Amino acid sequence: LIHHKESSMKVNNKLYARGRYTRDPVVTDAKDGSGKYVFGTIAVDQPFTDKHGDTRTSTTYIEVKVFDPEFAKVLIDGNARTGTLIEATGSVRLETGEYEKDGEKRTSAKIALIVESGADASVKIEAHAREQA
Repeated sequence: LIHHKESSMKVNNKLYARGRYTRDPVVTDAKDGSGKYVFGTIAVDQPFTDKHGDTRTSTTYIEVKVFDPEFAKVLIDGNARTGTLIEATGSVRLETGEYEKDGEKRTSAKIALIVESGADASVKIEAHAREQA
């Protein structure tokens, strides 16, 4: 299902994230032609105290790209979908791009958690999405 060329360069960063899928994960072709991966975005809530002493929550959205076949199988065969709580560990990468809006060129930046084969990588489904009533 998933194929990715192994990199000979050792990664010296690590990111652990725990959050809920914002939409169903999909199998996607890598833009560089290196194979396929499972793609999804998770919402990670971060509580904080505002200037009035009230507890609030801020949400960060992290793209998750799973290249490792075993971990990809966990998501696909485990029926991960919107609302599923997952834990993932991998390397972090800042991805940038350009787009146009209202005739103006803009730059985007997003955080991606990359899960490739290795001892520092993992993916597990912690809880399935709640059933809709």
